[in-house]
Amino acid sequence: MRTIRLYCDNLQTDTVVLDETEGHHLCKVLRLGPGNGVELFDGDGTCAEGTIETADRRGIRVRIAGRRYQPQRIDHRIVLAVSMPKGQRFEQVIEQATELGVDRIVPVVFERTVKQASGPSALERYRKIMISACKQCGRNRLPQMDLPLGLEECLERIRHDFPHPAMLFGGFSSRVIPLCDWPMSDSDTAFFIGPEGGLNEAETKTLRDAGAIEVRLCDTVLRIETAAAACSAILCAKRDSRC
Repeated sequence: MRTIRLYCDNLQTDTVVLDETEGHHLCKVLRLGPGNGVELFDGDGTCAEGTIETADRRGIRVRIAGRRYQPQRIDHRIVLAVSMPKGQRFEQVIEQATELGVDRIVPVVFERTVKQASGPSALERYRKIMISACKQCGRNRLPQMDLPLGLEECLERIRHDFPHPAMLFGGFSSRVIPLCDWPMSDSDTAFFIGPEGGLNEAETKTLRDAGAIEVRLCDTVLRIETAAAACSAILCAKRDSRC
């Protein structure tokens, strides 16, 4: 039987009350009730096993039986610095990056980036997508997500927050190294994915001047969400095989 995972933002007490959304999913969709076991996570690294005590109009109360904590990663972190694609496709980027193990998602505004919603309501929706992805994949810590940044501001932020990061961006030349063959170092890694219209010459120069290395994902032209999933999978697999 698969483990039922639910989100709860506070797991520090012996008994927790689930919010209305999680309670409705538990009782009306999964049709679970008192006596059933569940696994809870808070998105900040804590996971708890518990048993449903009560399920009524006052809410769903879960008795915590034990906790475990996943420390925040301090090295080999993967940063996805990605142009926001049109419509709901950025939500797909967030979902897949979360499931694959990306540590931080930075939306980058390039010259050809299509403007997307980035206000409080959009950020709350993106957070819900990350929570849903964590439920599915078993991850207990949400990725960090930034507000949209321009390229130079993004580079400055990454260099400030990560000591000596390896920075990569995609290219098509047969002379550049395939990402699969790129020798991952012990540092954190940031991968830049440009808009579907491509990087302009100034943006390419900015990345190269910052020390970013051009790598090749494959021989075909990929949509943003496909490129994001591909590089996330490769980099996280490389990282996890080293740790």
